[in-house]
Amino acid sequence: MIALGTGLTGCRIGGQLGYRVASLIAVGDSIVQGGVGGVPSFVDTIAETWGASLTNMATSGTILQNGNDAGGAPRSGNLMDNFEARSITPEAEAILCAYGFNDARYVGTDGTANGYGHTLGPAEFAADLRSCCRRWLPIFGRGNIWLVTPHYISDAGLTTGSTGFTGQTRAGFEAYVTACRDVAAEFGVKLVDSYAAGAPGSTVDNLHPDAAGRDDLIAALKAATVTAPPPSLATLTGGAGEITIPAGVEAYHVDGAAEVALAVGTNSISAGEQAIVWRTSGGRWESSRVLIGAAPSALALDTTPDDTLGWTVNVATSASCDMSGATERNHRSWAADWPVGMRVTFDVTASGLRVLLRLNNIATLNGGENETLMDQTINGTVTLDVLTTQSEAYFGFLTLAPGDVVIDNFRVELG
Repeated sequence: MIALGTGLTGCRIGGQLGYRVASLIAVGDSIVQGGVGGVPSFVDTIAETWGASLTNMATSGTILQNGNDAGGAPRSGNLMDNFEARSITPEAEAILCAYGFNDARYVGTDGTANGYGHTLGPAEFAADLRSCCRRWLPIFGRGNIWLVTPHYISDAGLTTGSTGFTGQTRAGFEAYVTACRDVAAEFGVKLVDSYAAGAPGSTVDNLHPDAAGRDDLIAALKAATVTAPPPSLATLTGGAGEITIPAGVEAYHVDGAAEVALAVGTNSISAGEQAIVWRTSGGRWESSRVLIGAAPSALALDTTPDDTLGWTVNVATSASCDMSGATERNHRSWAADWPVGMRVTFDVTASGLRVLLRLNNIATLNGGENETLMDQTINGTVTLDVLTTQSEAYFGFLTLAPGDVVIDNFRVELG
């Protein structure tokens, strides 16, 4: 599958161009939650402007990154600790993420905020924000993801707060702003640079916006931009129970709230349409839907050999079945629900022996309605690839004369 697109640089896209969406999720801290000093959240007005119903999942005092409480349990308020419930389960068309303000303010070294025993850092913040965007991209699409930088903070704000959240340097805080800008550009999603806009310009407590500061945040959001590198171009090949990632591609399998890194080369993956988020070096992140076939499987025989009606020698392995010493009209059958569209591939070896491959509704394979998938005199080794066209209960090989038959590389695949 090849992803195509158009790289944008510094494109202005705010509310003045008529952005509309039916529903919006907002995640963030107390500034997104609103209510401090009696000032409603700025996202209330934005949702109204967009004509969107709003699900505000912001929680006061939280951060983006993983964190444990004093007892070692994950803090449910932090986004990465409760990612699915806060940003995916409430179904919506768009998401606005305004995290980073508290992450950037934290300077404690004892792991108080994250349970890791080290200071939260901009590199960890960027990695987590990148992970969020990978999982959001297949759900919301590039055009409906809004990232808000850590808001502007005054020098007085840098010294305001609880233990661990005071004393950050200007450079230390701005490293988080840069991280957010970089991640937004990697994905080509909308960036609201509230820090560059100086928003909020006024606050009730050096941290939370007053009414005028709230208006500053609204104005910053309406001035959002999109900056993106060129689109990534590559072919991701889906096979039977596997996907192949070419060299030079960083890729993840995204399944709901979870993501799994895929290695270059062949990777095992579940059957069905799978979301893959990937990029090439210097290219933006792309989202592709790759159709994966069912993994090949071998079936065990459901009956034991019979000296007069079956094979005198019968050995089934994961890849082959040796059926030797047959007498006339011998068979081996597998009991299963064989649906329409079952692909069966195998190598059959015999010496001038007529061999039939049948689907049937009775175990003997020689009576009732059946589907003959193969009827061929085999002399040597022949590779067969057949597709079922009717649903039956039994499947098996049948010979019409004594002889030896060897079935190798036996594979069954649905779809």
